Amino acid sequence: MNTPDIIIIATAWLAGLGYAVALGVRLRKKEWSSLAAAWWLFGAVMMGVHVICAFQFRHHWSHEAAEIDTARQTKELMGWEWGGGVWLNYLLVLIWLGDALWLMSAPESYVKRAKWIGWAVQSYLAFMWFNATVVFGSWGAKLFGVVVLWGFWTGRTGEKH
Repeated sequence: MNTPDIIIIATAWLAGLGYAVALGVRLRKKEWSSLAAAWWLFGAVMMGVHVICAFQFRHHWSHEAAEIDTARQTKELMGWEWGGGVWLNYLLVLIWLGDALWLMSAPESYVKRAKWIGWAVQSYLAFMWFNATVVFGSWGAKLFGVVVLWGFWTGRTGEKH
């Protein structure tokens, strides 16, 4: 494995670590503490860095190359060729980073937001987490993904209202 691949994988794992720790702290404390919020922001930023690194080192700043590579991987794993996952990753970065920045900049507004917004954000991130780890990930990522999703779904009642 070459250095660019290591960087791409490491940034993905760091984003996953931020996601897992933030949710774990939040669910344990039954609220978004400053520690959970910091990990949430860390994960979101690392996800953005991961996408940037993938574009720099693997796709050479070509959206078309990213779409073709995504379509190839999807065909190998799922049997159908679709490159739209690139757009879902763009959306992931925007949603997660926006959510984290809202939490960090206006925590009182954030915790008072409509419940459906939190569910929508968490559901989308869980969907993307599942695909990144369980569907497309290595065996280590699959195990990590299942453990984190199990923890999320069994502890999701930690949302404070």
